[in-house]
Amino acid sequence: MGSSSGLVDWRGRPVDTRKHGGVRASIYIHMLVWLSNVSNIGNMTNIVSYLSVKMNMGVAAASTTSASFVAMMQVFTIPAAFLADSYLKRVYTVLFFAPIEILVPASFFNWYAFAVSLGALVGLVAVVWVQDNKGWDAGFAVCGAVVLLGLLVWAAGMPTYRNKVPAGSPITRILQVLVVAFRKRNLQLPENPDELYQPTNDDSAKGLEILQRTRGLKCLDKAAIVRGGGSNGGAWSVCSVSQVEETKIVLRMVPIFLTAALGYMPVSVVLTFTVQQGNIMDTRMGAIRVSPATLFVIPTVFQLAILVVYDRAVVPALRRATGRVGGVTHLQRIGVGFVSSLASCAVAAAVEVKRRRLVASSSSSAMMSVFWLTPQFFLLGVVDVTSFVGLLEFFSSEASDGMKSIGSSIFYCMLGMAAWLNTMLIELVNRVTRRRGGGGWLDGANLNESRLDLFYWLVSGIELVAFMAYLLFAWRYVYRNDQRIAADAVDEQEDKKAASNGSLVQINLI
Repeated sequence: MGSSSGLVDWRGRPVDTRKHGGVRASIYIHMLVWLSNVSNIGNMTNIVSYLSVKMNMGVAAASTTSASFVAMMQVFTIPAAFLADSYLKRVYTVLFFAPIEILVPASFFNWYAFAVSLGALVGLVAVVWVQDNKGWDAGFAVCGAVVLLGLLVWAAGMPTYRNKVPAGSPITRILQVLVVAFRKRNLQLPENPDELYQPTNDDSAKGLEILQRTRGLKCLDKAAIVRGGGSNGGAWSVCSVSQVEETKIVLRMVPIFLTAALGYMPVSVVLTFTVQQGNIMDTRMGAIRVSPATLFVIPTVFQLAILVVYDRAVVPALRRATGRVGGVTHLQRIGVGFVSSLASCAVAAAVEVKRRRLVASSSSSAMMSVFWLTPQFFLLGVVDVTSFVGLLEFFSSEASDGMKSIGSSIFYCMLGMAAWLNTMLIELVNRVTRRRGGGGWLDGANLNESRLDLFYWLVSGIELVAFMAYLLFAWRYVYRNDQRIAADAVDEQEDKKAASNGSLVQINLI
């Protein structure tokens, strides 16, 4: 019977690789992702209409409230991931918090994004229609029922899941390294790195990954210096090399995290304001009227098609050309999304300029077609195909085994941070522009009296600066795992990955 070290089933028994994990287990997860995003995406894209139309909020208030709602959804994944990595089995974490981390085979992230897009397609058509035509109470009830169905489907797959045994708090381990390194800041590092503390057997027994010492951030290496009584002083007197390296991994990802959060700002901005723009535009398509939130169906269909083509055709071709497992590096894929995000905001600004000119030069009955908003939505779809998957893969693969759940939750925390940055920028811009006399750029309840075009251009400028910073940090970043392998070894490695531990992913169900 094949087994995987450190992995157990939902009852705590050692897993059998013939029964647990693999494609069969991932099917339940993809069903959960699909059903949960029917609710998620439909609500997130249409909630601003509810706030502005039903709750009579102004432009800025509706935008900041919806952005804060999205941010709280994403950031809530952090405490759940902490418990999953530290104390609870991941299979139980979902029952309490509704984020879930499951071990699944590798091109999982592309198909995860496919399931998200499929859920978005259904949500943008069905949920938005119910909310607009049958009432928001009925819409929220449908969303709750769909998520409950997703949880039941997930629960049905519990006997097939693999779970990593919790290895203690990664946050505590990182704090220990920082504190001990500070206490030993005046000590000299030994000339022989082998003299640094590395209890291989103890770490392995605890389910922690054995990490080798790397160059850089040498000040943290001092936490592993053994003095006098050896390691008997406890965890707060000396740390293992693996602990030090785990801390280095986190610190090295911080610049990518911060610049990626800025890179996702236009996504939050465009999604929030485009729906409000659509509410004062011509929404007719022949004899029917289209909800502005439903326009996101267009890039969603594009995502569904391109993800299949990318996974089955583009990646193998790029893999042969570059020798990299994913065809391109994670940071390269993220960079493409960064450019698309910047382009979407610039296009949104140009469209808003055209809309304002039409309103100013025509009667109130002459309105611009809502389908002028399609290009910016399409570019947001490119962001999801590239940066969405790339960031998930980056944070998950670069995190150590002892903090995989937190690694994947960092991505969602980054999305939440981007939404909060959007909220703060709106408030700051309104305060600054009010001082010049009159209302702020985004004051009032009527976009025709606001300067959304100037706000879009401002975000585009911020995005350009952030992209330059991202290029610098991405160029200097050293991957923990070598992504370049021999072409003839790629298929063999993928087969091994599918048969072993797999990867971790965070699914936001809130």
